[in-house]
Amino acid sequence: MAEEADDLGNDPDKKNYIYDHSKSFFRNLACMIRDIKAKDKKEELKQKMAKRQNK
Repeated sequence: MAEEADDLGNDPDKKNYIYDHSKSFFRNLACMIRDIKAKDKKEELKQKMAKRQNK
């Protein structure tokens, strides 16, 4: 359990990935990376929209 909490770094928003034991390690890794990138892109879009609204 302790390892699972630390496997995605220090950002608490990104620690909610659930490891799927029916898939291979590399498939899980690819899914985890895709999820993280999607979250980062979503946050970046929110920041851009906030800048546009503030102008």
